[in-house]
Amino acid sequence: MNAIFSMSDDASLAAISKKEWLEISKNKTLISPDIKAIMKFLKKRGLPEPKSFFDFSVAAWVAESTVKSQELPEISRSPQIYAELKNLVKAKQVEKILYEIEFPLIPILAEMELDGIAVDKEFLKDYKKETMSKLGELRDKIFKFAGREFNPNSPAQLGEILSFLGVLEGKIKKTKTGRISTKESELLKLKDKSPLISLILEFRELNKLLTTYINPISELSFVGDGKIHTTFKQTGTVTGRLSSEEPNLQNIPIRSDFGARIRDAFVASPGFTFAAFDYSQIELRILAAASNDKKMIEAFKKGIDIHKFTAANINNISMDKVTPKMRSRAKTINFGIVYGMGVRQLAQSTGMNLAEAQEFYKKYFDDFPEIRGYMEKIKKDVRRVGYAETLLGRKRFFDPEAIRGDKFLESQMDRMAVNAVIQGTDADIVKSAMIKVHKTMDLPAGKAGSQKIRPILQIHDELLYEIADDIIKEVAPQIRHIMENVYKLAVPLSVDIKIGKRWGSLKKHD
Repeated sequence: MNAIFSMSDDASLAAISKKEWLEISKNKTLISPDIKAIMKFLKKRGLPEPKSFFDFSVAAWVAESTVKSQELPEISRSPQIYAELKNLVKAKQVEKILYEIEFPLIPILAEMELDGIAVDKEFLKDYKKETMSKLGELRDKIFKFAGREFNPNSPAQLGEILSFLGVLEGKIKKTKTGRISTKESELLKLKDKSPLISLILEFRELNKLLTTYINPISELSFVGDGKIHTTFKQTGTVTGRLSSEEPNLQNIPIRSDFGARIRDAFVASPGFTFAAFDYSQIELRILAAASNDKKMIEAFKKGIDIHKFTAANINNISMDKVTPKMRSRAKTINFGIVYGMGVRQLAQSTGMNLAEAQEFYKKYFDDFPEIRGYMEKIKKDVRRVGYAETLLGRKRFFDPEAIRGDKFLESQMDRMAVNAVIQGTDADIVKSAMIKVHKTMDLPAGKAGSQKIRPILQIHDELLYEIADDIIKEVAPQIRHIMENVYKLAVPLSVDIKIGKRWGSLKKHD
């Protein structure tokens, strides 16, 4: 299919007759900087997807692994850009990622955005009232402890209050302007100094919940079809993960029970039930498999509690002697390794002092030497070839020569390289699962909302579907089977299923 058809916006497609489009969609490659927008346009009108397409923005992102806004090319230059990007993708050897994962994902994301997720407006109204009431109560308590009124959202005013109360002992960072830093990581250091700190942190969490989620979701649910239609950004991260915006439904706060309740505002469509499929500890499984760490691989194969197992190894005790505190520390380092957590961050996260954290790190790598060796290999490789590569072939590119000799930037590159491999492989597997489910379950490519199995959201390691009530018991195990077998690791992939009518009240389903 050599002939190409270039588009930059919906208007140019709207000017084409249905008959013309049917001919174009069969015989030409559609090229555009935003194929997803065109897919949505087509789905709204019940028109078929093009058999062949090429997205400039996604191709450039895969080939360069950087996040930047893509300028819309002049239509006259599109054939040239198309040829250049095809050659670049081939030269960088990322064709598999682009043509087998990223491009097949585009029509699925278009469908998810069009379908949206329904909202219980009355629940949201009551929840907003309750949140505002709690904020008022917290504000009163904060003023009582502070001895006067001030704006809790103002870093400058909060810094003055904390100085006045004498709770700023120790090494608290300052901003570039010389003011005391009041970001969460700094306030957590002061948590034991005054009850005011916990109140401030709770106030901030609730205020963010109100301003970032409750208010925007309330406004959006009162227009159009009453559903929330988030936008999934395919090119929004450097690791391959999807991001979500307007509103961001991937980062709804769930740390507190109250904050997590906002998910109950999202409800399944009539005649449908939500089914959430969550990959269990997928990043740790990837790390175990990629590093070929035999002890950890065996633990996953036997279905052993991996954090308890890690704690037993580090502390040289049997698993039945592991305390909750030991398990918690092991969990912190297990997940921290994936994200390149350093000794200082481990100390802050667990309450250890630096010497204890350093010893804990040493014991971890002594017990799991293959993991240490694998991480060192990633770091050496990125300095040698200039990129980190996932198990499926996604690459994140770096410029080692530009930072050579700068120890801080080199250590940052090392951390990001490890993260790019593990988190990037995770993203590749999840995206592959979305595509495989779509193909295997034979979901129609017609108008959005017409099928009995609808992909609704992707929340990193979790896929949320709406499934018709009359087929959910049959379909849910099939989707889990597809997801667990979409990619073969040295350890089994495991998927947990939860179902329910509200996103926040899903129950485990075997």
